[in-house]
Amino acid sequence: IVREAAGSVRDGLSLIDQVFSYCGTTVSGEDVVDMLGLVSNEAISSITAALLGGNIDDALGQLDKMFEYGLDVKRFSNDLLSWFRSLVICSMTKDPQALLDEPDEVIAELKETAAAYPVKTLTLMFNTLLENLEKAGFSSQPRFAVEMAFIKTVHAREVVPVSSLLGRLDELLESPDLQDYKKKTV
Repeated sequence: IVREAAGSVRDGLSLIDQVFSYCGTTVSGEDVVDMLGLVSNEAISSITAALLGGNIDDALGQLDKMFEYGLDVKRFSNDLLSWFRSLVICSMTKDPQALLDEPDEVIAELKETAAAYPVKTLTLMFNTLLENLEKAGFSSQPRFAVEMAFIKTVHAREVVPVSSLLGRLDELLESPDLQDYKKKTV
């Protein structure tokens, strides 16, 4: 509710009134997510795991279910990008809590996920999503744009950075076998 109110006390109180109207006297986190049309952290985490694992079938299947429930593409895109940003921050900083507005259990999950992947993979996937999900917000076919963003993101995790290729080339050029070959041919 606080995030949705974006710092506005009046909007926050209005959202709380809406939640109580929707839920009655017993309010759960799931009810708030449903009422506000949010995508749960669990759903975002699950799609992220599928993308990081290269499981495009799973990622597209989850996306399909979300579209069946009336997915708000802009909100979803922002939530997914925020999750990937959080992964990058967890992989790069010693104190991610200082930069992330998340509960301790979410920070722990983010840290665990981030530790399983190289930071280059996380940043490349974040940048691929950022570039492609932005297009989805303006597309006449947002679903297609999100699907293509997912496909490009899964492929991006397989890309070898140019710096790594150049390093390998340098190693090859300095290898004893190549040096011996050069001496024999000269």
